[in-house]
Amino acid sequence: MALQLLRDAIVVDLSHWQPPGSIDWKTAKAEGNVVGAIIKLMQNGAPDPAHVQHLYDAYEAGIRLLGIYDFGVEDPDHVTFLNEALGEFQGRLDRVLLALDAEQSSNQMSVATAAVWVQAIDSNQHRYPTLYMGKAGPDGTGRMLPNAALSKCDLWLPKYGPEPTVDSLPPGFRLPTSDTDRGGVLRLWQFTGDGINPPAVWPKGIPPKCDLSYPVGFSSIEALTAWWGT
Repeated sequence: MALQLLRDAIVVDLSHWQPPGSIDWKTAKAEGNVVGAIIKLMQNGAPDPAHVQHLYDAYEAGIRLLGIYDFGVEDPDHVTFLNEALGEFQGRLDRVLLALDAEQSSNQMSVATAAVWVQAIDSNQHRYPTLYMGKAGPDGTGRMLPNAALSKCDLWLPKYGPEPTVDSLPPGFRLPTSDTDRGGVLRLWQFTGDGINPPAVWPKGIPPKCDLSYPVGFSSIEALTAWWGT
C-alpha cells in the first residue's frame, strides 16, 4: 500500500527545549506550511514551563490544530494532566489533540502503565488519545505488544529515515485505509528531530533541529482537521 502523506501540512512539536521566542509562527504558517502544533504540557506531574507561551503564540498566529502531550513516566499523573489541560483550554478539550509520549526515558514507562493512562483519558474524554511510540514500544524491547488498550489509539510514529511501512509499526498498529479510519492506525509520522533526516527544504519560521511530522493517510487538510482532536 502506498503511503499517503500531506507533505504540505507540517506539524511541529515543542517543549521548553525550544524557547518560545525562537519560533516565528506567522512565517511558519504562511510560508513554512505549518498547520499544527503539539506542545509538551507535562512531565513527571509538573507543567512544562514553556507550554503556555507556545500555545498562545501558535494560536495568535492562526494555528488552529493544537495539541498537548504528557511525557510518559512509570508513575504518570493523568488527573493533573487533565486538570492542567482543561485549565488551558477553558474547560473544553474537543478539537485539542491529546497525546501520550511513550518513549524510553530514565523513569521508564511500561506498556501496562501506558495502557492505564490512555484508558483514563478515554474514560474522561470519551476518546482515546494519540500515542507517540516507536516500533519497539516504550522500553525499546517490544515486549507486551500488542496491547488491547494501546491498539485503540492512533499512532504518532517517530522514524527518522525512509517512509514508514507496515514493518515499521509497533505490533497492533496498521496503515490507514481512509480519511475516517481510526483505532490502531498510523496518523502522524515524525520524520525528523534533533537534526536527523531533515527535509530538503526546512520550513520557514521554525528553528533547526525541531521535531517535525507529516500527517498520514489524509486526502486533504479538511480531512486532517476533521480527525484532529476527536
